[in-house]
Order: sequence, then C-alpha cells, then structure tokens
Amino acid sequence: MLERTKGTVVLDGGMDESELFMGMTVISDVTEDDPLMEEEVFGPLLPIVPVDGIDEAIAIVNRGEKPLSLYIFSKKQSNIDRIVNNTSSGQMVTNDAALQNFSMDAPFGGVGNSGMRSYVGKAGFDNFSHHRTCIYRSAGAEFINEAVRYGRMSERSVRVLWLAFRLYPVEYRWTIFALLVLGLSPFLAARFGWLFGA
Repeated sequence: MLERTKGTVVLDGGMDESELFMGMTVISDVTEDDPLMEEEVFGPLLPIVPVDGIDEAIAIVNRGEKPLSLYIFSKKQSNIDRIVNNTSSGQMVTNDAALQNFSMDAPFGGVGNSGMRSYVGKAGFDNFSHHRTCIYRSAGAEFINEAVRYGRMSERSVRVLWLAFRLYPVEYRWTIFALLVLGLSPFLAARFGWLFGA
C-alpha cells in the first residue's frame, strides 16, 4: 500500500518486519484515487488529502463509503456543526482520536460498509439480545371485538367507550375515539349513506 502511493512521505516512522514494528508515517499530497484511499488503513499510515475548503472535504467524505469514525479538528463550533450535519459515520469525535474508547456509555459501531449495529456497554447487551414483544389483552375487553371486528356496536358498548374516553388519560383517548367511530360507522352509513361507500 505504501509502495504504491503517489503521495509524498513527509514523516517516515520506520519499519522493522522482524520486530513486527511500523512507526507513524504521514503521506501528503494524496488524491482521492490514490491506492491509500481505496480501502481502510489498518496501520499507522496517515494520508493527507489537500482540499480548498470544508465543502470539498464534506464532498470527499460523502463520495466514499460511510466511515467507521469521523475525526474533526477545529476550534470553530460552526465548522464542526456543518460537517456533522452533512456527513454520516459510525461515530464522530472532535479534537481527539481516542477519547471515545474510554467511555462505556459511548456505543461503538459503523454504518453501511463500515459495519452495522453497535457494541460496548449496554449497547452491546441490547445488540446481542432479542427484545421479545408480549401483548396481554384482557378477556373483559371482548366488547371491543364485538363492536369493531364482528359487527355493529351496541348502545351499551358506545356508552362504555364514551365513559372510557372521558376517564382515561389523554394519550389513550384518540384510540378510544377511533373505536367509537368504527363502532358507529354502520349506523352512520345506514342513516346518512356516506361512510364506507354506502
């Protein structure tokens, strides 16, 4: 990878294959089509792609696959917000490249080709667990089925639902209102001939 780059090595950290060692190496004047930009770099290689401004940097990020991590170094919050709001990545860190690894409350994971889902802390537990949905319906609510699923709502059912509409918390009232409308619809259709194509 380093042998094929067309960029300029400005910092050579050295390499010792017998010791399995490779020092930090910085390569400048790298273009988008450079071999260093073709795949993820799992090593201490830092390619520097010159850009004319933030817009070009954002465009380069968005033209490639979504990165696992996005590191933004800037003193201006407006620049940070602009990049964050116009890119997508597995995680984002400002003015640091390792801080996120020390928090058990910061899920780690990618998006798209950089990976799916997250792990670390509770996120890892949730990711490898199955959230089972269990719905328990009381047999005492069968009058709702009689009203909505099986046929015309009786006068008693309408009164019970109207009472529930007035007594239940606000978040349930629209559901009860919908049941009332559905239950009364056969009567309205017969009376006014405009509901459900009647």
